[in-house]
Formats: sequence, structure tokens, C-alpha cells
Amino acid sequence: MPVRPALAGLLAAHFPVSRPLGVRVREASPRRVILDAPLAPNRNRSGTAFAGSRNALATRGGWAGPTLHLGGEGQDPEVVLQDSSITYHKPAASAFRAVCVAPEAGNSSASVPRSRGAGGRAPGYGDAPDAGRPRGDVHGAIRGRAVSRVPPVRA
Repeated sequence: MPVRPALAGLLAAHFPVSRPLGVRVREASPRRVILDAPLAPNRNRSGTAFAGSRNALATRGGWAGPTLHLGGEGQDPEVVLQDSSITYHKPAASAFRAVCVAPEAGNSSASVPRSRGAGGRAPGYGDAPDAGRPRGDVHGAIRGRAVSRVPPVRA
């Protein structure tokens, strides 16, 4: 099965709130994951994206990246976010996006990919003013540590 539909199925199965948030898989590979969400179902009383929705999208990107990266190495990982912190630089007044990029080859401090901002900026996720554009302004940053456990092979 192609990676993009498979990831959409995983998100729907393991993160049921993905559907009400309107999460869409824009790109999915072992090196990069891009998730989009529309503003309408995630709008707060100020007319901008609810912080919890932005965090949820970033967290799903942070889970999907390592899951696909390790899965691409022939493993069947169980990835969990061990800790994270998020900073919002400005409100998201339209559709928003999470971008997770695997660390550069040879980065020995990274056992699994970490989220990075759109356009290769600081670790984080980018809110896309127009989700149809390939890149948007970076409106926030999330830093987190994902850990994985590869289940033993069953005989």
C-alpha cells in the first residue's frame, strides 16, 4: 500500500480525533511528513486556530515521522512522544500545517526523527496561511522527544 493512504489509515485508527480535526496527509515518506488541517473545525472564539488543535497536529506529525522512518528500515516500531513543549509565535488565521523532517544523516544524537519547521527553520511545525502552498509562515515551534520500542520478532 502506498505510504500516504497507509498513514491516513494509521492516524484514523490510532488517533480518532484526527477526523474531527480534519487532518489530511499531504506528504508522507520515511524522510518527511506533512499534515494539513482546515481552520473551520478548529476555530476558537477569536476566529483563529485553537491551540489544542495546532498542538494535536504537530504531535501527530512528530509521531508519524519516526513511525515511517523506522518502518522504512524494516522495523515495526511502537513510537510514543515522551515529552514536548510548544511555543506559539502568532495566531493561525487560516488552514495550518505540521512538517516533520528526519534528522540529517550522521546526527548521532537523534535516534528517531524530530519535528522541524517549514522551510528548514527551528524544530517545530509551520502554520500554512494557504494550505495549498508548499510552504507557509512558521507560526510556532514544538520540541519533543519521541521514543520507540521495536517489538520482538515472533517465531
